[in-house]
Amino acid sequence: MINIQLSHATMGVASTLALVVAFSPAQVARSQTNAIANPSSVAIPFNPPAALPPPPVVNDPGSGRSQGGAGRGCGDRSEASLTPLVPLTPSGHKTVRWGLTTADRPTFWLHTSSGIKDGALAVLVLQDGSNKSSHRLTFQIPPHTPAAVLSLPIPATAPPLQANTPHRWEIRLFCNSGNSALAEPSIDSPIIFSGGIQRITPSTQLQRQLAIAKTPLDRATFYAANGIWYDALTTLGLQVQGKQFVDAAIARAWSDLLRQTNLEPVATSPIAPCCKADE
Repeated sequence: MINIQLSHATMGVASTLALVVAFSPAQVARSQTNAIANPSSVAIPFNPPAALPPPPVVNDPGSGRSQGGAGRGCGDRSEASLTPLVPLTPSGHKTVRWGLTTADRPTFWLHTSSGIKDGALAVLVLQDGSNKSSHRLTFQIPPHTPAAVLSLPIPATAPPLQANTPHRWEIRLFCNSGNSALAEPSIDSPIIFSGGIQRITPSTQLQRQLAIAKTPLDRATFYAANGIWYDALTTLGLQVQGKQFVDAAIARAWSDLLRQTNLEPVATSPIAPCCKADE
């Protein structure tokens, strides 16, 4: 067993703040191939889907790059450092953060390398190709949140994600709004991170595999083998989040899954018991 505790210890890493980054699709493919020297040795091999439809571009605020300026709430630095835990996927001449889910109410995961000193407000927005927001959820990130992985789950009271429809998500971080409960915070300019998600119906093969799965690690392994990123990550993350002791196999699978998808700097970070949507 591995004892994982939240700590303010230095775990800062250079985080990606954008949906579109300065890598060519070929570079991304090479870096993913080389992420682990011997892929057969990983605890949970991730098999990216052969093809993904591009996420819809809906009111794109600058191709996913951060907007506005970070405030005092997001740490000591002048700019918040946050990485959405979603693989980079080649799409034409750019790369996007994009993945699949079978969940009707998936969970989004992100990493803050500088912590949240004075609290912040995160707003999760999901949009489809009709230029309409299907979800808008507000999460309070408490003061003194250390450098860690955070989760933003869609609650059971929210409508389910429409199946077989690409959605574009945005995470809007309001760094000076830590004490605000406003659904439409306006006291500071947000930093915006964006990516894509699509809910699909599980294949017959995946349904059969899940039916024989005996443990969360089994389920996560089957999701990863079928290219269902969000579900593989969430299945493992929930076995770590809020736990004082974590099974060594789960800890290794979490780390290996991230290392295969250009997220190696995040692989050893703790998972904070945060956050829950305001209702």
